[in-house]
Amino acid sequence: MEPLAAIPPHPLPVSAISPGKCILFGEHAVVRGAPELLFAIDLTTQAVVRAGSGSEHRLNADAEGVEHNAYFREALGRGWARPERLEVRTLSRIPRSAGLGSSAAFAASVSAALGAAVGGLDRAALAQRAFDVERAAQGRQPGRHLGVRGGRLRRVERRTR
Repeated sequence: MEPLAAIPPHPLPVSAISPGKCILFGEHAVVRGAPELLFAIDLTTQAVVRAGSGSEHRLNADAEGVEHNAYFREALGRGWARPERLEVRTLSRIPRSAGLGSSAAFAASVSAALGAAVGGLDRAALAQRAFDVERAAQGRQPGRHLGVRGGRLRRVERRTR
């Protein structure tokens, strides 16, 4: 199996999709920094990013989306330094609060779309950025994640500062 391609550069508008997850082992231990083993599921979150027309970034037509959604705020802070305002629409098939990674999929899809819009992003940098977005938005360490995608195992380590 060939390595996953980088997220290529793409002008606005741009769209990205990220799957939810199912944790096999380590669901409770992960909050103490232990690894978890998970796999992707076929429920996804899609983010569509367009140039905005107002004076504020908008998330799903909410001009206060930056204030109302910590994940959106963190993704913008890490992935968008340009002065142009954005209109971001998301559609998720992942139920909230079901333990299926809806927040992680939101962080990954928005981060991937923003990464494409600013010149592209390699997969390791995307994984780290989405991890950092989720960690900052939750106000705690989300732990280590071991994910299976396309028959591969990938480990995302948390960084120590």
